[in-house]
Amino acid sequence: MKNLILFDNPTLRQKLWPLSATRPIAGFRIGIDTLTEKWEAILGLTASFLTENYLSKKFSCQYQSNNLYINSAYISSENLATEIIQLKLNEALIDGEELVAVFTNEHFTYPLNIDHTKINNKLISTSSIAIRQLSDIFIYNGKLLVADFQRITGSVSSTKIEDPFTVLYNEANIFIGKNANIKAAVLDASLGPIFIDENAKIEIGSLIQGPAYLGKNSILSLGSKIRPNTTIGPNCKIGGEVSKSVIFGNSNKSHDGFMGCSVIGEWCNWGAGTNNSNLKNDYGLVSMYDQSINGLASTGQLFAGTMMGDFCKTAIGTQFNTGTVIGVSSNIFQQGFPAKYIPSFTWGGSEEASQIYRLEKAIEVIKATMSRRNITISDAEIEILTYIFNN
Repeated sequence: MKNLILFDNPTLRQKLWPLSATRPIAGFRIGIDTLTEKWEAILGLTASFLTENYLSKKFSCQYQSNNLYINSAYISSENLATEIIQLKLNEALIDGEELVAVFTNEHFTYPLNIDHTKINNKLISTSSIAIRQLSDIFIYNGKLLVADFQRITGSVSSTKIEDPFTVLYNEANIFIGKNANIKAAVLDASLGPIFIDENAKIEIGSLIQGPAYLGKNSILSLGSKIRPNTTIGPNCKIGGEVSKSVIFGNSNKSHDGFMGCSVIGEWCNWGAGTNNSNLKNDYGLVSMYDQSINGLASTGQLFAGTMMGDFCKTAIGTQFNTGTVIGVSSNIFQQGFPAKYIPSFTWGGSEEASQIYRLEKAIEVIKATMSRRNITISDAEIEILTYIFNN
C-alpha cells in the first residue's frame, strides 16, 4: 500500500497567500470538496501533509516505507491519477520544471528537494490543472463543480424535494442531500449541476443557477441569488447576491450585498451591505497583491474580486475595490474604499489610519465566534495565528 503525502511548493504557497497562511494548499476547497478529499477519493488513500513547519502541528506528515508524494496544487483527475499510481519506486512525474509526484522510500522534509541523480524522471503526458494564483480558484471552480458532481453522485441517490412551491429546471442535474430543507425556491440546472448537501437549508424566494454547491448545514437567507460557478462550503449562512465565488466554509454573508469572483476563507463575516467590485471601470486587467513579489501583479483576468484570509470581519456598508487582498484576522471598517492590500491583523482598513489588531483581542474574538457553533479553537490553531502575527 502506498502512503499518500501531499506536499506544498514554497513559491506557490506565497502566490496563494492569504488562503495558504492557515492551511496547506491541499486544504483549499474548489468545486464541491477540498483538494485533499479529491485525491483521497480517486486514489483510495488517506493523505498527510508536507508543508511549512508552523503548520505541521495541525497538518502533520506521516511517513511509511513506500511514500507517494503529490504536489498539492495539482487537481486530481482519472488520467493524472493513472500516471501517478503507475510510478515505480524512485520514479518521478515532471511537468516542465515542476515536480508533480514522486514515489520513494525517502522521508523528505519541507521544502521537498529530490536528488534527480537518484530518480528516474518521467514527463507528464496528460493535461492537468494546477492552482498557481488565487484567481485560478474561481476560474476553475465551475469546471470542477461539474466533475465533482459526476464523481460523487454516481454512487448516491438524491432525496426528493417535497415542497410543492419549489421549481426545478433540468431536475436530472440537481442533487439533494438528506434532510435538506427547501421552501419556495428556484433551482435552475440548465447551465450546470446543482448540489445541495445534507442538512442544508434554502429559505423562501432563493434563486440558484448551476453549476453551484451548497455545503452541509449551510443556509441561504430569504431571497438569496446564487449565480453560476459558486461554491458555498459547510456551515455558512449566505444572503444577497453571490457570483463565481468560493467560500471555504464556516463563514457568513447573511445580508444583502454583492460578492463576485471572490475567494473567502473560513470564519469570516461580511457585515450587512458589504459589496465588492469585480470589474474595473476601464475594463482593464485586474492586478492583485502577490506575496511572492510583495507587490501588485496582473492576474491576466478581466474579472477578479476579493481574496480574504480566515477570521476576517467587515463593518456594515464596506465597499471593496476590484482585486482586493486581505490577510488573516483583519477587522475592516472605514468610510470609502479600504486599501487594495490589507495585511493580516489589521484594525481599520485604510493605508494611512489602520492600526494593528492586538493578538490577544483577535484570539478572544475568534474564540467567541467559534463558540457560537460549539467549537473550541485548538492550541495548534492559536500557535498558527501567533506565528502569522509575529511574521
